[in-house]
Amino acid sequence: MSRDLIYLSGGISKNPHYKRDFARGERKMRSAGFDVINPAKIIATVPLRSHEDYMDVSLAWLDKAQAVYMLCGWSTSEGAQIEHRHAQVKGIPVFYEDGAERER
Repeated sequence: MSRDLIYLSGGISKNPHYKRDFARGERKMRSAGFDVINPAKIIATVPLRSHEDYMDVSLAWLDKAQAVYMLCGWSTSEGAQIEHRHAQVKGIPVFYEDGAERER
């Protein structure tokens, strides 16, 4: 039986602690029974040339997930704001880390 896939969304480019924050989110979601798409891990392996390229790939990953998990501080990230809007438009359920903003 396969588990639901959840995409982690949060600030990366302006967050010096993004690896720690995404690792925390991944641990929480795995312990909740999800398989996790962690872009902070994946992006390090893909030599993209621009933020726009990164967002194209990120939204494709998000489209494969059954839900998105917004990390604390997501609302200050342009990319995470785009992911949040994309999930809402596509009807992908949005969950929030404890303490995370609910809307931008």
